[in-house]
Amino acid sequence: MQGGGAVERSIFRGVTYFLHVPFEVRHLVGPAAEAAERAAVRDSAKGREVLAALAKAGPDGRAAEDILRRYGVEVEFNRGVGSGYVDHLNGLMVDLEEEGHPAITIIHEAEHIALEKEGRNAYAQIKTLDRAGYIEAQISEEVGALVKETRANIELQRHYPDLPDAPFQESYLAGGHEEILRLLREGHVEDPTFGQTYPEYYGEEWNVHNLGRHAP
Repeated sequence: MQGGGAVERSIFRGVTYFLHVPFEVRHLVGPAAEAAERAAVRDSAKGREVLAALAKAGPDGRAAEDILRRYGVEVEFNRGVGSGYVDHLNGLMVDLEEEGHPAITIIHEAEHIALEKEGRNAYAQIKTLDRAGYIEAQISEEVGALVKETRANIELQRHYPDLPDAPFQESYLAGGHEEILRLLREGHVEDPTFGQTYPEYYGEEWNVHNLGRHAP
């Protein structure tokens, strides 16, 4: 993994995780270096706490923990760098500054990781599915991850009463899996990274790979 942070072998079922230490912090001296070191110690403890919370997040949390261990995924905690799976490094980045409990980020991404590792993810079918089929497959995959993170968040709220609802928790409680599917399928939700609806984003992705252009 990149980042130059300390690596620890977690006691939680052998999951390896890294503490991301920004480049500029690693080159501080004096009081600034001491403050950065204290912050790193706090974040390291937070990382262990997040991994421990997976066991409290119900079956979806325990399944995510199993996926990380089974595929040797390294979890890297950071602040302000962002969250996401980096496939060529087999690493999962988890931003401790993002809203909500970081464990649900792990649970969400673990669903995508398992599908990718098993060759069952929608992206693997981008050349064999038609445009509409690809969009539907990607949305279904995303909904599956959102449902798991939401169910896990409900479980975590039993242990952390002040924990806010997950982004789709109200929708899930109102209509379950089908309601989240409807919201994404009908374009009521934008991808937080690209600012497009899910049909728009995945439609363009299919276009680029199959037509060589962005426009339909």
